[in-house]
Amino acid sequence: MKMISRVLTTEHMEESCTSENLAYKLKEIADTWNIFNKVVAVVTDNAFNVVGAKKRLASSPNCAGWRHVHCFAHTLSLIVLTQDVATRWNSSLIMIRSLIDLREFVQDALRSPVIDRRDLYLDDFEWEIIANAVEILKPFDELTKDLSS
Repeated sequence: MKMISRVLTTEHMEESCTSENLAYKLKEIADTWNIFNKVVAVVTDNAFNVVGAKKRLASSPNCAGWRHVHCFAHTLSLIVLTQDVATRWNSSLIMIRSLIDLREFVQDALRSPVIDRRDLYLDDFEWEIIANAVEILKPFDELTKDLSS
C-alpha cells in the first residue's frame, strides 16, 4: 500500500468555522467523494476549532478510524522561540510572551538529558515575575502601536 496525498476540494464556508461546522463539512466532503473507509488520517494545524472538529468526528461511526495528525511544519513554527531585536523594544516583550506560551516545553527541554541546562531552569516565583513584567509593559506596547499607526 502506498500512501498518497491529494487536495479533494477547496471550499468557502459561509457559516462560522466552529468545530461543529468544520466536522459537518469534512463529513460532507468524505460522503461526496465516498471515501469514509479510505481515509487513514486527517492532518491539521493546532487551531482549537480544527482540533475540536476532529474530536467530534471521532464519535461518528463513519469517521471513528481516522487518525488525527498535527501538521509538523505548523507545530515546529509554534515551538521556535521569538528572538529579541535590539532596535525594537517591543520585540523583547514579544519574546517574553513567546517564552511564557512555551513555558512547559522550555522547562522540559532544559531538563532533558540532551540539553541538560538545569542552571537556566526558572522556578514558579521567577515565572511570576516575568508574567508581572508583561502586565506592566502591556500599556506601553499598546501605546507604541497606537502611535505607530
